[in-house]
Amino acid sequence: MIAVFAAAVALGGNDLQAEINDLWPSDDEYAWMRVGWTLDLFEARRRSQREGKPMLLWMMNGHPTGCT
Repeated sequence: MIAVFAAAVALGGNDLQAEINDLWPSDDEYAWMRVGWTLDLFEARRRSQREGKPMLLWMMNGHPTGCT
């Protein structure tokens, strides 16, 4: 426990900021956010036809993480 505390105290301002930056997702990990997701099925269908692109319909029953 003391070693963990000593390591935390040894971190300077730059080291701490580098550690914090490593925790945030990279731009590549946020790529899924740039997809034009929509919750409205009818709007998604219209958009799919208008843009000539396929539509992904994700349906499920139950809790998203499987916790029931």
